[in-house]
Amino acid sequence: MLWKKENINNQALILRNTSEYDFQKNLIANEKGSLIELKKRLSEELSEVSLKLFGSKARGDSQPE
Repeated sequence: MLWKKENINNQALILRNTSEYDFQKNLIANEKGSLIELKKRLSEELSEVSLKLFGSKARGDSQPE
């Protein structure tokens, strides 16, 4: 009977560790998604700033828009 109790405890530990692993995996996936979105937004902002800065220089303007 002792082996059954140990087996149940081991199964519970495995389940808990699996749940914690899945939680961490989901957390990392969410953070990765947030970072990808941030990178996209920053890239768009940089493109707009570059266009304003270099677009005005290409026209010969002394001041950026």
